[in-house]
Amino acid sequence: MLTGEDMNTEHLKTFLMVAQTGSFSAAQSRLFLTRQGIMQQINSLEACLCCSLLERTHRGVMLTQAGQAFLPEARAILAAEENARSVISLQAGVSRVIRLCHIDYHIMLVPVTALFQKRFPNVMIEKVFQPSVHEGDLVAEGIIDVGDAVYHPKYRRNGLRYEKMMNLPYFCLLPKALTGISSPEELRSLPIFANGREFNSHYEAHLPLLQDHFPRLTIESPEERRMDTLFRKLNDGIPVLTSAPFAKKIKGYAFLDLNLPFQKEGGVVFRTDANSDIMDYVRTAAEIYRSPASGNINLYAR
Repeated sequence: MLTGEDMNTEHLKTFLMVAQTGSFSAAQSRLFLTRQGIMQQINSLEACLCCSLLERTHRGVMLTQAGQAFLPEARAILAAEENARSVISLQAGVSRVIRLCHIDYHIMLVPVTALFQKRFPNVMIEKVFQPSVHEGDLVAEGIIDVGDAVYHPKYRRNGLRYEKMMNLPYFCLLPKALTGISSPEELRSLPIFANGREFNSHYEAHLPLLQDHFPRLTIESPEERRMDTLFRKLNDGIPVLTSAPFAKKIKGYAFLDLNLPFQKEGGVVFRTDANSDIMDYVRTAAEIYRSPASGNINLYAR
């Protein structure tokens, strides 16, 4: 097996991602590195091995003959490193744990956790029960390690890091008496409810825009649980405007996409000093949501 005292496992992960995607820009998106950072890591790895691993062609980035030979070796080195980390942790009595928030309607991380556990079976996922639904704040407080969150600038300050994973378009959940509605125009004359607690300070600018589209929109911030408010409004025959993915999973209610020219942004929050296991989890999220196949992920399946 090829080795080198200057070989860095992060460089190997970068090489594998470029080889997998066939693109420096795609690898950049999934690894949270600049293009310059990727090139520096590839150049360092090639200098360590004294050979060229990649070449640019009109079809994208391709493996050289040496790159093709090294590809299974790189995978084997990373697999051995993963096994060694587990053995050392076990001997030292240290558990490899990633703490996530246990909230049923935060569903963005569900497919991420499933794939991560398949790839890293030696890392335990611990579900932390917390009354707060603001996962970014729980990361800041050190209660969990990774959380999904609607974007807010504060998640890129004070030791926190935020990475976008998806857009969160607005839609209306319809009460049973209004399931026949098929276009947003039909909602303009109807009373509609939106929970003000879904709009952090970064998205308050959306509120007047939403009221322009839907003149009878009412925005309230009740103290009760969001799910309780949602069902109370639907039972009163009032459509609920939201961007929360979990709402489309609620059985028994239809929803209507509003196709508005503005939307929220969802991503993951973690600490800037996150360990390698947490970073592997975040990279898994990026692989799922930033790949060309991400459009096939159905968070809303019922």
